[in-house]
Amino acid sequence: MGQKITLKIAGRDYSLTAQSEEQEATLRRAADAINSRLDAYTLSHPGKTALELMSLVALNETLFRMSVQKEIDELKSSESQLAQDLTRYLQDTEH
Repeated sequence: MGQKITLKIAGRDYSLTAQSEEQEATLRRAADAINSRLDAYTLSHPGKTALELMSLVALNETLFRMSVQKEIDELKSSESQLAQDLTRYLQDTEH
């Protein structure tokens, strides 16, 4: 059974269960990051509704996640190519 925690995001409380201290810390950092981004959008987009601002936060975070995933995919491809090159090199040195 996990630890019950409450996170405040955009001024609203959310009750969650953290399965470990590490997960609790991660959830708290995530909530802080969302609130920080929300605060920045609130200042730079006055007059927007909370839903519009949260939509901007979600869009920004999704774009970041997609960018990181693309980078991971490119690194995996490079790793695969390097492994193939190394295998060929080692095979060539055995002959």
